Amino acid sequence: MMSNSARIKEVTVTALGSAGRPPAKGVGRECVTPLSGLGVADSDMRSGLPPMEVWTVLVTITDEEGNVGIGSAGFGTRVAFDVLVDYFRPMLIGKNPFDIEQLWDLMYLSTLNFGRKGAVISAISAIDIALWDLLGKILNVPVYALIGGRTKAAIPVYASRLYATEDLADLHSEATNYVRAGYCGVKQRLAYGPRDGRTGMLRNLELVSTVADALTENV
Repeated sequence: MMSNSARIKEVTVTALGSAGRPPAKGVGRECVTPLSGLGVADSDMRSGLPPMEVWTVLVTITDEEGNVGIGSAGFGTRVAFDVLVDYFRPMLIGKNPFDIEQLWDLMYLSTLNFGRKGAVISAISAIDIALWDLLGKILNVPVYALIGGRTKAAIPVYASRLYATEDLADLHSEATNYVRAGYCGVKQRLAYGPRDGRTGMLRNLELVSTVADALTENV
């Protein structure tokens, strides 16, 4: 691989505020989450997080020649922001951006006592994505060319919603519209968990069957 003498000059971390409460996701109960088994009633905690004060955390890495790579730590918590600012930014300044594997190990091994998963891994991921983007900019090639080459002409996308649980006709219509819009797949949420017993499982099956029927009818 081409060598690069320019070092990492700056790591900028930005926490973007919430876009506001998301729009209604369909008539019915909230989707089941790991907290549902505890009987947590507060709908604001349904995802395991308090109301979103931070929507997403972005990282930009700039080298000494002015090339910039961008990465994201995902959304829902600012913990990754603190990890990036307090721990990872200082250790990356002055490093060679081409040493991606070594930098990943440096971040992972230096946070073993409080990391290994969750927000810390999200923070490492943000840096990793930004570094690959930066290398693509430096070498003037798409990132896929750096990680094994192109395997397909295009990346398929799927629609991620389908929250409705009461109005099956509405759920069917939503899934139908996604197929007609050209999506090759969908991601559906389920509203019933272990506390709902057999009745809940049968209800989930009904929801999935409704979406499956819509997809097969419109293929």
